[in-house]
Amino acid sequence: TILVLQLSDLHIRSDADRILGRADHIIDAVRALVTPLDGVILALTGDIAFSGREAQYAAASNWVQQLRHGIQAIVGNGAPIYC
Repeated sequence: TILVLQLSDLHIRSDADRILGRADHIIDAVRALVTPLDGVILALTGDIAFSGREAQYAAASNWVQQLRHGIQAIVGNGAPIYC
């Protein structure tokens, strides 16, 4: 089973943005799935940054890495995660 996790229109303004504090909630939702996963596709669609500033994309990148590490711990190193 491959999970497609789509997150859309994040509009991250700064590293203090509310969505950045919700990575653990997303990871917990993946952990709650009953089906073992063979892989994960993490799709970020729509606007990631609020105004396209470099710091906004840096905050988003750090957040995505946090998600990837948390999800990887759930599915194991043998299951790929594609972003």
